[in-house]
Amino acid sequence: MGLLSLLLAALLLAALLLAALLLTALLLTALLLATLLLTALLLTALLLTALLLTALLLAALLLTALLLPALLLAALLLTALLLTALLLTALLLTALLLTALLLAALLLAALLIAALLLAALGGDSLRS
Repeated sequence: MGLLSLLLAALLLAALLLAALLLTALLLTALLLATLLLTALLLTALLLTALLLTALLLAALLLTALLLPALLLAALLLTALLLTALLLTALLLTALLLTALLLAALLLAALLIAALLLAALGGDSLRS
């Protein structure tokens, strides 16, 4: 009887440690998700700023033809900036999706551990 109690106590301690690790992973995942959302907001602001600058450059291009080469170069640079920001936004959305999938996997693992603990500690008494 003493060995069984010791084994159950060790199993419970291992389950508590695993639950603490899962909670830590969930908290880190939530922190990563918040960071990714903040970065997405900053990239959105960058996109809007680049669009505004592009509109201003196009207006300046229409007003004067003397600065045409410099304005075209600036427009090309802003287009490259816009494309880079769009690529980064796509990468962020992919990271958010992968984070959500990781969170779902962690939750499924926690449910599986809870089911295994329930079965190990009292599953037979539930059937009777």
